[in-house]
Amino acid sequence: MSSKRKQVSQAEREAERKFDKRADFLYFEGFPILVKGFVAILAVAIAYFAATMGNDVLVVDLKDADKLKEILTSGFSWLVFCRKGLDDPLPVGIQINTKSLGITKVAVMDCNKPLPQSGMTVVQKYKLNTKKSPLAFLSVGGTHTQIEPILLTKEDEVLSHFVKKNVAKRFSIVDMTSASKVRSYCAKHRCTIWPSSSKFFGPAKAAKFPKWLHVRIPDSLHVGGKQLVSPALVWPTKSGERHFIEVNKDGKLGDDVESALRTFEEDLAFAEQKSTVVEFEWVKEVQRPKTSDDDAERAARKEQARKQREAREAQARASRGQDQDEAHQVAFEKAPSETEDASEDHADDEDTESAGIDLDFD
Repeated sequence: MSSKRKQVSQAEREAERKFDKRADFLYFEGFPILVKGFVAILAVAIAYFAATMGNDVLVVDLKDADKLKEILTSGFSWLVFCRKGLDDPLPVGIQINTKSLGITKVAVMDCNKPLPQSGMTVVQKYKLNTKKSPLAFLSVGGTHTQIEPILLTKEDEVLSHFVKKNVAKRFSIVDMTSASKVRSYCAKHRCTIWPSSSKFFGPAKAAKFPKWLHVRIPDSLHVGGKQLVSPALVWPTKSGERHFIEVNKDGKLGDDVESALRTFEEDLAFAEQKSTVVEFEWVKEVQRPKTSDDDAERAARKEQARKQREAREAQARASRGQDQDEAHQVAFEKAPSETEDASEDHADDEDTESAGIDLDFD
C-alpha cells in the first residue's frame, strides 16, 4: 500500500509540474502573443471605423435607385471613389477629411457594374479614364469631373481647394446676352434670372438650392414681355408650361431671392398660384428705339473716323515725300562722280589722238 501511495503522489507531483510549465509558457511566451494579436485586431477595427464612419464614407449599392440619383444627378456634391472590392472603402493611403471639404460627402461604388436603368457602367456613362488610379470623380449638381490621383495624395487643403472651386463654379452665375441661349439653358431646368443691375447672392447661398441654375442678362433682353427690375424665378412644369414670377414684386414669395426659393421648395402649389405662365419665347431681345442722341452720337463717331482716316493718309503722303527726297539726294550725290568719270575718259581720248599725230609727223 505504501508503494502504491508513493506512486500516486509521485504522479500527482509530475502532473503539477507539467501544469506549472504550461502556465509559465502561457505567461512568459504566449501572453505577449495574445496581446499582440488583440492589438492588431483592434487596430484593424479602428482603421476600418476611421475609413467608414469617421470619414462619413457611404458604400453604395447600385440597386438603390434613390441613393444613386442623389449622388449622380442631384445638386449635392459627392466625392465618389470607384472600387472593385467594397471591403476596403478607401484606397490605401487615402484619408479624406470631410469637414475640410465643406458640404462634400464621400461615397464608394463599383463603377464597372451596369446601372439599373441605363445598363451602362459609371465609367462608360461619365467617360472616366480607367488608367488613372485611384479612380475618383466629383459629382456636383449633375456635372462629373474626374480627380487627378495626385490631388488625393496631397494635403487636405489641396483637395479642398479643388472641390470648393468646382462647387463654386457649378453654383455661380452665368452671363448670357443671347435670348436663344437663355431659353435653351432654362428649357428643362429651374432658373433664377438676374438683371445686370442686381447683385448675385453668391455661390454659398446658391448651393442651398442645388436644382436651380442662375443667369444674368443685359437690359436688352426682356423676360415675360418686360424689362426686369429685380431678379425673377422661371421654372417648367410637367405639362410643358413655363412659370415666371419676379422677386420683390409685391412680396409674393418673399423679400429676397433666397426666401423666394425657400417658399418655392416648401409650397410649389402656392408659388405656381402666384406666378404667371409665359409663352415659348419668353425671353426676347428688344432693340432700343432710335433717338436724336443716337443720331448725334453716330455722327460724332463718323466725324472721328473721318479725321483718323485723313491723319493716316497725310502721314502716308509725308512718308512717301520723304522717300522721294531721299532718292533725289542720292541721285544728286552720284551725279558729280559720273561727270568726272566722263571728263577723264574724254581726256584719255584726246591724249591718244595727240600721241597718234606726233607719231605720224615723225
